[in-house]
Amino acid sequence: MEEVNINNQPETSQQKKRKKGVINKDDYKSEVIKKARISGSAYTSYSGKSVPERAPGNSCKCKHKCFQNIDEDERLNTFKKFVDLGTKNEQDCYLQSLMALSEIKRRRRRKENSSKPDRAA
Repeated sequence: MEEVNINNQPETSQQKKRKKGVINKDDYKSEVIKKARISGSAYTSYSGKSVPERAPGNSCKCKHKCFQNIDEDERLNTFKKFVDLGTKNEQDCYLQSLMALSEIKRRRRRKENSSKPDRAA
């Protein structure tokens, strides 16, 4: 896709040219680290520490018995789909779609000696 500017010269919309050359944001260290973090692959952090590839965790041992109710293949498949989402925003939207708001069941009053005001209304 080419656009024509005022001087009737074609301009490419993919790379912007400047005095010092073409901007390649994909080559910047911050962009490389950001993409690796989102994709779950191994990378070296800003401080030089090696960060391993992201993997599904161990059993959480909660009362819902999540790891017994969902088999290994389904967990790995869900994890892979989540990691394959393109951007952090898409990952956040996916997680928000899985959450449900609920009302607070019980509000506890603060101690009388506390300097902070009571939040219960």
